[in-house]
Amino acid sequence: MSTTLESPSATSLPRRLARYPELVAAVAAPICALVTWLLLIVVGGVDLTVQLGGAVTSVGWVAVAVTACVAGLVGLLALRLLRRITRRARGIWTALAVLVLIGSMTGPLAATNPAALWTLVTLHGVVAAVVIAIGWRARW
Repeated sequence: MSTTLESPSATSLPRRLARYPELVAAVAAPICALVTWLLLIVVGGVDLTVQLGGAVTSVGWVAVAVTACVAGLVGLLALRLLRRITRRARGIWTALAVLVLIGSMTGPLAATNPAALWTLVTLHGVVAAVVIAIGWRARW
């Protein structure tokens, strides 16, 4: 007769991560954004440049990853805060998340070409979709 024992840490890791969706969002959002960036920039050959203050700047993978990570953390921390002060947190948070997404669409207007504009819009949409999906699945 053989029995297998599972390590307690191996089975409890998903449970621990489920208690901290901010960490999941801080990792998942940049990964999804970087995959999108890689496909559109490296494979697709899009010249992802923006004009900021008269200077043309290239949007690299570090800027994409850091921005997505910050968006994931701030978004889910806002949900955690709302859950402490209201019973309708998820609905309010979703409306706020959509408004933030709409507001963030002003950023791509600084793109120097149409392909860069649509790439930035896609990146914003991907990060928003990941953060909102994780927020809806969050169970505290």
